[in-house]
Amino acid sequence: MDWSAIDQEVEALSPAIIAVQALAASNDISAAHIASELRREPRALDVLKRLLAVGDRVVFSDGRELPSIVPVDATALAALSELLVELRVASLLPPTADVRQMLVTAMIASEAPRRRFRSRRKLEERIERIIRSATKESHGAGLDVKVVPASLHLATSVALRSVDWVVLIGGTPRAAVTSTFQARSGGRQQRDLVLTYPALQDRLRNDGLDLVLLADGAGIRDTPIRILSDLFGRVFACLTLRQAEEGRLADVFARLAQPRIAGREPLDQVINVALEAGSVVAASGLPATLDHAKLAIATYVQDHPHEALDLKPDASELAWSRLSAVRGCLQLLKEFTSSHAISVLAELLSVRDRREVDGGVVLAFDKDVFMSDRVYVTAADRVDVATIRLTAVRALGQTPNARFALFVVPTITHSEGDAVHRLQYQLAVNVIVLDVATLLTMAKVVDDPVDSLLRLVVAASDLAKVSPFVLTSVAPTRVYYGREIEEATVTTTIQTNSVAILGGRRIGKTSLMKHVTQSITTSGLVPFFGDCQTVRTWLDFVRMAERAWDVHLDSTFTPDHLYQLIEVLSQRSAGHIVLLLDEVDQLLDWDQRASDTSVPEAFFRACRGISQEGKAQFVFSGERVIAAKLWDAQSPHWNFCRPLPLRQLDADAAERLLEEPFRELQVGISDRTDFHNTAWRRTSGHPQLLQFIGDKLVHLLNTRPSDERSLLHAADLIAVTDSYEFVEQYLETYWGQATALERLVSLFVQTDSTVPAALLRSMQAAGISISSDEVLAALRLLDLYGVVELDSHGYRLKAPWFQSALDAYGGVQTLLNELRKEVA
Repeated sequence: MDWSAIDQEVEALSPAIIAVQALAASNDISAAHIASELRREPRALDVLKRLLAVGDRVVFSDGRELPSIVPVDATALAALSELLVELRVASLLPPTADVRQMLVTAMIASEAPRRRFRSRRKLEERIERIIRSATKESHGAGLDVKVVPASLHLATSVALRSVDWVVLIGGTPRAAVTSTFQARSGGRQQRDLVLTYPALQDRLRNDGLDLVLLADGAGIRDTPIRILSDLFGRVFACLTLRQAEEGRLADVFARLAQPRIAGREPLDQVINVALEAGSVVAASGLPATLDHAKLAIATYVQDHPHEALDLKPDASELAWSRLSAVRGCLQLLKEFTSSHAISVLAELLSVRDRREVDGGVVLAFDKDVFMSDRVYVTAADRVDVATIRLTAVRALGQTPNARFALFVVPTITHSEGDAVHRLQYQLAVNVIVLDVATLLTMAKVVDDPVDSLLRLVVAASDLAKVSPFVLTSVAPTRVYYGREIEEATVTTTIQTNSVAILGGRRIGKTSLMKHVTQSITTSGLVPFFGDCQTVRTWLDFVRMAERAWDVHLDSTFTPDHLYQLIEVLSQRSAGHIVLLLDEVDQLLDWDQRASDTSVPEAFFRACRGISQEGKAQFVFSGERVIAAKLWDAQSPHWNFCRPLPLRQLDADAAERLLEEPFRELQVGISDRTDFHNTAWRRTSGHPQLLQFIGDKLVHLLNTRPSDERSLLHAADLIAVTDSYEFVEQYLETYWGQATALERLVSLFVQTDSTVPAALLRSMQAAGISISSDEVLAALRLLDLYGVVELDSHGYRLKAPWFQSALDAYGGVQTLLNELRKEVA
């Protein structure tokens, strides 16, 4: 920042600043008052234009203008003053405004372009010094090296217009030098590293030149290693400025001075032309000796590691790995037909099945692609908004679970692409437009075409429609992590005994039961899953069983009829019966209050009898009610089934749950350690909170331009979790089912371990009426909810961010006062 220049300019404008300050202080910013001040101090106009962030002279669409100087003519001055009023100068200048400080701020903002220019100039000077030093060092080593500005080199190569310097070895051009300084890492910057510079290297190689890239800045340091490794493999040399200053650039010059294989460049061009035409390159057909031709072919493959090339073991032939698809694309460039375009796409994506439907084709994949194994595809001669809207409607009907459809066209312009991208937010299904050039690129690159397609989907979609995170339903296999031990425990236990899965809300009880249902079918057990969320009575159970298991039960059902139910299910099943009853708290509560011939809890006593007789086993899931029964020695559930508490994920599973879905979206994480440490601190591994964060990050990416969607930072995660919405979600997840008394207990538990007796004393000293049994019961439930945990010294907070979340609700003391009233 050139502070001296700013200070000088402010000083020169002091009289004008005083005039504008007086205008603000008067609290009368009328056109007449503005005209009076401008007449008295004309340079006040310069100050006002600075504050409005406009240029020296601004012309509006209605013909009016902000002139360079204050007009002398009274009519023109009055018109200028009226215009300033319309531009809401008054809103900029309240009576308390500090005009001098505001002007300095405006100058700093306007200084930014000049600051970038000065920074670039300093960078260019530094690079020139580095090149001169490396050249001098090369001369000292006896090398004939000369580096000249590209503008002075008289070569006609178009590629040379994109570089800064040309390296001459013995007077012959051998390499081009260019630089990139990236202050931050993002989609555009990564696109340059992945595409722009490797493509430049390919163009230069056609002229026999290698590319030396000087890359530096915070954005380079934040770039994922995989991208940098990719770059290093595709350009001749890539150095930071420090590496170049330490002598590495001189080493590059020495490599350039090494003799090349005679005649390689012309052969490269022959090979390249043949491949671009879709031909098979035979060593015997190249204009060189057979050994030389084979060496040229093998070297060509080595120099193009990111192209999908198929080289015969003896290097006698070279062709595209997806030769048929490449030839299909080349044919489409000559003559486009919808059917052929869809066929080429189907071949590229290696679909297992295709089905003709209304207006298009449904392609079926071998694996899920964004939560569906099917996609609707259509093709047309041109991009048309009406057709795209119709495609979205048809896709929703033909593939309702798919998050996108595909629309193939011969070509698409940049403006058409932008229009389609804006349209996505209005469509029920994303419609991704693919032109033939894109299909050809997918056929040529080494990446799996499905992965290439997914990158295009992320760049061109409304990401809200393709979010892989699940907030309100059972977690599918692709986002189901960290429950291997619990699943194995259930699977082995139900061979001989029943199980009760205990856990707080949103912890994943239903997901675990669903996955157990799928897994035990291969172990000789026959599962029957029942969703009991709406089951409150025996009659409700009858309706659920009839609906879910296709059985007919008497409407006068009593718990004894459970034996008949098991017998019916056993007769039509070739294996041991397992009933998985999800969310049984309400049914258990009703069963406790109902009566059947004066037998309390008759339903679950019948379940116990069936289990102990080995006729069937049960897997229950629930929360407060079933947990209390399993902990109560007087209950028939005591020692009936094995309790399995379900708590937060471990750190490894939490990391996978958050990162793997983004990897599926082709989105990287730049600072993984900070990112995952922050996620762990703010969730303690709770799967629902991790899913919530993931979904919010997807929506955050959705606000960014298409070329800036490929990277997430820890700062992004902090941004979504610093919101009040996340705090609400956090407390609702951890605290939602806790009673007021249990919440009070949690407020007294600190990060250091404490024993129940000490908690009792602290709470009673605070005027809270509570017994030791109530403290113990509350701690057991809070432990189940994952708020606290028991260690060798007592209970302590398991969710360390819990207190930070409480601060957003007014802090511990405010909540203590409110909860005291509830339990009083």
